[in-house]
Amino acid sequence: MGLCPYCLFTDFGYPQGSTCLGRTILTYFVAANAPSSRIIPGSTDPLNYNPALDGLRGLAALMVVAYHSKLSMVQGGFLGVDLFFVLSGMLITRLLRSELEVSGTMDVGRFYWRRLLRLWPPMLVMLLLYACVMPLLIDGVDITSDVPMVMFYLTDYTYPLWRIPELLRHTWSLSVEEHFYLVWPLVILATRKVDARTLAMALFCAYLAATGWRMMDYSLFGDWEWTYFRLDTRLSGLLLGSALGLVRWEPTSEAFGWTGLVLLAILAATMSLPSWFQFSSGTVLAELASAAVVCAALRRDGLFFRLLSWRPLVFFGLLSYSIYLVHYPIVRVLRDEIDPSTTFAITMAVSVVIAWAIHILVERPLRRWRNAKPAMA
Repeated sequence: MGLCPYCLFTDFGYPQGSTCLGRTILTYFVAANAPSSRIIPGSTDPLNYNPALDGLRGLAALMVVAYHSKLSMVQGGFLGVDLFFVLSGMLITRLLRSELEVSGTMDVGRFYWRRLLRLWPPMLVMLLLYACVMPLLIDGVDITSDVPMVMFYLTDYTYPLWRIPELLRHTWSLSVEEHFYLVWPLVILATRKVDARTLAMALFCAYLAATGWRMMDYSLFGDWEWTYFRLDTRLSGLLLGSALGLVRWEPTSEAFGWTGLVLLAILAATMSLPSWFQFSSGTVLAELASAAVVCAALRRDGLFFRLLSWRPLVFFGLLSYSIYLVHYPIVRVLRDEIDPSTTFAITMAVSVVIAWAIHILVERPLRRWRNAKPAMA
């Protein structure tokens, strides 16, 4: 009996050369739940599935859970959110522009419909679990205010303004992304006649402006929570990712990706909140490092691509949205009672089980509805 280095599941006496149980489970899950399009080496088609991007999602989710568990070696794990933002901006922009290039128009209603069915049902399940369980575990939980604030994506302003909902504060980033998703298709549609290079340059200028605004806001108010959680001060990563989605550039060397990954690891190990460095050059470095690893992942070959396509990482990536949704209330129950390592292990285990159940019972049945066009009056 030994530990399978491929999938990290224990191989209970399997003969050499055979497939261990964990590898079989992971292979089946990844194959069954990745988009159906096949992987074409060197393809930049946004609809062509790239497992390395799911690997990046998995890495970002692990960073955030480790940070919230207070693991000292990942005190800057909150940078996983910056990685999410850059990746999301790139994918959404590339997808929307590709639709315009292929069809000459954009079905905005269908985009909103698919986003709604992708994001809202898992959130409603999380809120139901929160409303049923958290009042039994922690005194003073106000589900009558917490649940509506999260359900209607208000926490990117309710938390910096009033510090509520405390036990669901992690949903601020989901609110930021949802507000971005509401506006961005209209922006892409309005700029459809602008060539990609010109629009990318404009978005990079907007990225610089958003970065300057965040720095100025923190300098003026000196309140890290006021600056950190708001949509208008956290747009920079989404804008940088959007610029990348238009350029469609891929590095010729893997060193580009490795450099970004090492820089991200150093920042995750050394950065802390709150600090002026985090709100200024720290976030800029994290966003540029995230951009580097995203671009390198698009190459679809080499050791860097294979590392990010490692099945356990892809597995976490495919479940990353639900893992992110459910992990924070679990962390808040555990982290003041037990040590950080145990908190992280239990939180990940429970979060993966719940995320898996949400995937099987909620997300899979809704897939056919996501692909349908909503009826218009």
